[in-house]
Amino acid sequence: MPPHPLTRPLVETLACRIVASGAYDAALVAAARAESSRVVSQAGKTVGEWVPVADPSLAASDIDALPDAVLRQTESGAEILVVFSEGDVTDADVAAVHSGGSDLDGQPTITLTLTDEG
Repeated sequence: MPPHPLTRPLVETLACRIVASGAYDAALVAAARAESSRVVSQAGKTVGEWVPVADPSLAASDIDALPDAVLRQTESGAEILVVFSEGDVTDADVAAVHSGGSDLDGQPTITLTLTDEG
């Protein structure tokens, strides 16, 4: 399943995660459904997280296009299961973030400048 960007409704915070797939991430899905916590751990490592889906947001409007996405409903709204992996970009990988531009379709863009490690 291709990466799918999700944004959290926090000021100046953008999180891009790969949405867990019921077909490809069966072990993660089983572990996530067996626990009630937001973070999913296996062997002491974080391997997934239930992320609130802000409504309205691009993520909320795109969920119907992800037929294999793993969702749960909570008292505060919908949450989608995302995958964490060794190759995830962290704050240490990002030197700067620039916004304000737009792509060829007029959609807003964000440019990341990575560190040497990133």
